[in-house]
Amino acid sequence: MAVDATIVFTATPQETLTGADGATSPQISFDAFNTQVRLSATSTPPITKVICKTISLTAGAYTIDLTTETGTNGVAIAATGLKVQFIRVKNLGANTMTFSEGASNGYALRGSSWTQPVYTGGSWMEFFNDATPDVASGDRTIAVAGTTTQQFQLTILLG
Repeated sequence: MAVDATIVFTATPQETLTGADGATSPQISFDAFNTQVRLSATSTPPITKVICKTISLTAGAYTIDLTTETGTNGVAIAATGLKVQFIRVKNLGANTMTFSEGASNGYALRGSSWTQPVYTGGSWMEFFNDATPDVASGDRTIAVAGTTTQQFQLTILLG
């Protein structure tokens, strides 16, 4: 199975100038900071596996285990020796969700003791560009905390 992805970070605000004498187009688009990266098995950094699914919490919690998650059609994703290159989370629930290094065998996504809140209806996207540790038996879990059975969309690119 081949994996490739295009990661796009964009925010293109537009400002309309008023009273701009001689301006034929008083609208300015701010797009110079937009970023697009194409990743595959042969890119730098590489990606070779993907986890992309909607997950429901059980009793307000879920543990993402990068060595035993399932991907498309229930295929097991064993990411041992790979790095998380990109993560995207969208909170579909009615309350804030928190993503953090797992209490047991926690994945040091941003070093130790990291926490990332994702607010109601909000998203979190981060491109790590090969800066994360290799997934290993002692470095593999991400804890998710929220309420009851709320859901989130998860995309993780590994390579």
